[in-house]
Amino acid sequence: VELGFCVGAGRVEVRLTSWTGSCEVAGAEAQKMADLLGKAVYTEGRASMEEAVLEAFGRLGTRLSVAEVATQGLLGRRLAAVPFAKGLLTGSVVIPSYTGLSNLLDLPETLICSQGAASESVARRMASAVRIKCGADVGIAVSEATDGLDLDRDAGTCWVAWDDGHEADVRQLSVRGLSSWSVEWLAASSLDVLWCYANKRLAKSEIPST
Repeated sequence: VELGFCVGAGRVEVRLTSWTGSCEVAGAEAQKMADLLGKAVYTEGRASMEEAVLEAFGRLGTRLSVAEVATQGLLGRRLAAVPFAKGLLTGSVVIPSYTGLSNLLDLPETLICSQGAASESVARRMASAVRIKCGADVGIAVSEATDGLDLDRDAGTCWVAWDDGHEADVRQLSVRGLSSWSVEWLAASSLDVLWCYANKRLAKSEIPST
């Protein structure tokens, strides 16, 4: 059995090839690898991460909406491109600048001015606001990546928050520059936030996660 890796922004594909043609041998080795990697494995086969996320949300019967700044609409586009996204993704709001936070999501300008657009509190409010505006069960938000920093020189902070009306949480990410690779990494990290949320809910509800 030959082991190979394909590394991308925010993901690693592990491929096992059996040159003897034995599916049993390849399957046994794949199970060993899955056991070793544990929760880092989001799917087996050729499904994308966004497909795995929406499949999990479908099992939960949970609708999702997205608000994003730093990811520039990539997160919403990846989710919307999934063939069965209709009925699960209720809306995606792309905010080109911090002024859109008040115009599109009705966030108080006093909050943005006092906390900064790239802040945990603003990300949390974004997630709650997009959930309500788009009629979803869960809202996820990706904040601006920086407040006043030169991203070519300095490491910026980005917040990814989710809100389901009962619980909420946030993940802090560091990013240097908003290159296409950085944006892809932020989108993949945001999908991982959704994946962790869905699997936690699936475990609580005892619905099979795979």
